[in-house]
Amino acid sequence: MSGSHAQNQHLRQKETPPSSRPVQHLPAHEQSSAIHAARTDEARTAPRLAYQAVKDGTATENDFDTLAAIANVAMVCSEPVSQDLVEICQQAQARLMQVKERKQRTGRWGFDGVDMQLIPPVLDLHEQYLQHCTHIQMATAMREVLTRMGRGHTLKTPS
Repeated sequence: MSGSHAQNQHLRQKETPPSSRPVQHLPAHEQSSAIHAARTDEARTAPRLAYQAVKDGTATENDFDTLAAIANVAMVCSEPVSQDLVEICQQAQARLMQVKERKQRTGRWGFDGVDMQLIPPVLDLHEQYLQHCTHIQMATAMREVLTRMGRGHTLKTPS
């Protein structure tokens, strides 16, 4: 058994129930706008623009919040579909928390090589959910994200 396969087996054994999985915190003003964006074409383009802004070092906190929101929604949408998809989302969430910590430490937004490998798949996954899910399903996923945030199930930046 390979090392990474054994590690994945170990992670699966300690799987957290979906309603307890942590999400990234979104400021109150982003919560309602994130739900509205799910109903527009902006939901398709905003994450790609936010990703590019972080990559270019020109991002704002709103760009980061957009990426955090789509990673959270994609994870919630993935929970009834596939644990492998949930893990893709969780890897992207972990990398986004590294990005935020790096911003706090250096004052600049940016990605490293690992970020650029692990974050784009969640953008693709989110686009697939936008294409194949109803507005009600997407809004329900966002409400679930907000419920988890309200319970304090949020990720913390690494120290």
